[in-house]
Amino acid sequence: MGSRAALVGFLLLFSAPGCGGKKAGDPRTRTSGSLTAHFTPEPNPPHVGHDSGFAFTLTEGGNPVAGASVQLATFFKGLNQTGPTATMFESAPGRYEARDLSTGMNGRWEAVVTVSRPNQPDARFTFPFHVAK
Repeated sequence: MGSRAALVGFLLLFSAPGCGGKKAGDPRTRTSGSLTAHFTPEPNPPHVGHDSGFAFTLTEGGNPVAGASVQLATFFKGLNQTGPTATMFESAPGRYEARDLSTGMNGRWEAVVTVSRPNQPDARFTFPFHVAK
């Protein structure tokens, strides 16, 4: 019984919020160091053949992180192909957007968002998303 309890404890420890770079329960929220990022496709889900947008909200200690340089790269996981990329623009303090991107295939996609700030190491966040027909 002791080894079973140890295994359960181990699994609980490594599935706790914040471990593995994400908050439990929401695949659209990730953490990196003191930064918390939230990613949302617009519309959600995006549809094949329609231009989509992507919103990215960045906070540190609950406060918006303004003035960052934010790059978006997408990948179609079904064929391991690169998709659209963009430099996201800041639409409000800590909110970054990319618009008019077209995802050409339905299925599983991944967005990699890279955040650069002066005198700080770059932060990279990876978010899964789905594109509908």
